[in-house]
Amino acid sequence: MKTRIKAISSDMALPAGFIQEFKEDNSYSLPSIAQTERPDGVTANLMEGRIAILADGSPTTLIAPISFSAFYQSPDDYHARWIISSFLRTIRMTSFLIAFTLLAIYIATITFHPAILPLELAHIIK
Repeated sequence: MKTRIKAISSDMALPAGFIQEFKEDNSYSLPSIAQTERPDGVTANLMEGRIAILADGSPTTLIAPISFSAFYQSPDDYHARWIISSFLRTIRMTSFLIAFTLLAIYIATITFHPAILPLELAHIIK
């Protein structure tokens, strides 16, 4: 991380968003840096072994490296009991999977098996 930050050549102090863009190798990949403005979130991530990058004049802190599951973690999870936080995080991940796959399953089913579509819905669609 130090070498990537030192490799940035700029005449001014850059905000956190620019530093995040310079750090990424591929702009189409999943993000490996999270942004936060909450001091308790930064502290918790530092205690988990992550790096915090502060930019001069910017209230945003960059946290790296970040995993996909960390994007579904709420700052309030640090203040609740672990069983409640884990349950809520599981609900968030399950909701994501349902929202991500349900439409695709529905379209695939209707495309290849149109007889499954209820007759009332078929009249509305046509």
